[in-house]
Amino acid sequence: MLWHIMNLYARYNHKNFYVALGYKGEVIKKYFSKISKGWNVNFIDTGQKTMTGGRVKRLQKFIGDETCMLTYGDGLANINLDSLLDFHKRHGKLVTVSAVRPPARFGATFLTGHNISPGT
Repeated sequence: MLWHIMNLYARYNHKNFYVALGYKGEVIKKYFSKISKGWNVNFIDTGQKTMTGGRVKRLQKFIGDETCMLTYGDGLANINLDSLLDFHKRHGKLVTVSAVRPPARFGATFLTGHNISPGT
């Protein structure tokens, strides 16, 4: 799944990756050590028990204040990443979120126009 997501990003010429590792981190590193696609892949051990927000926080020192794209490793979507990035820059917001329908198993997102609020 991760390989497919990274290929999608690479098709839009986004080839610098930071992978937050936890469970099965060594397996992921081993898998990608055999792949040579001209990507710059950085594996960051964020701890096996760290939750999603903690993983993102631990990546901050590597990314800094640059605009970046973040995705979970358990979902695929056919999104034009150039259009998404352009949308983000035009609206000048801190974060742009893409979501899928139907709602995910672990929560929902409520949309009002282009604005989002978390579900409960």
